[in-house]
Amino acid sequence: MVNFVVELSRLEVTTEPVLIRIISNPYVIPTARGYQPVVDILALKTKKKFFIYIGSSSITKQLEALRASNAESLINLEFWIKKASDEKMAPYLLEE
Repeated sequence: MVNFVVELSRLEVTTEPVLIRIISNPYVIPTARGYQPVVDILALKTKKKFFIYIGSSSITKQLEALRASNAESLINLEFWIKKASDEKMAPYLLEE
């Protein structure tokens, strides 16, 4: 069996916007709910690397629009990310 080693911490997205840059292609990590798609990011203010989950439909739809304007690539996309509210299932908001 292959052991997955997740080297980065997850960025906890809240209602406070964070300016990030995607620094990897999507990949999956194993979780209690099965494999989940993620990308590595750089928080531009702190210069710290994290990963974020990108499987939610609110993130996917917005990332696809941004990817289309970035030569079909997620790498080097920069945008602000936050949650729409404090509710657990609140949608994510992405702004360039």
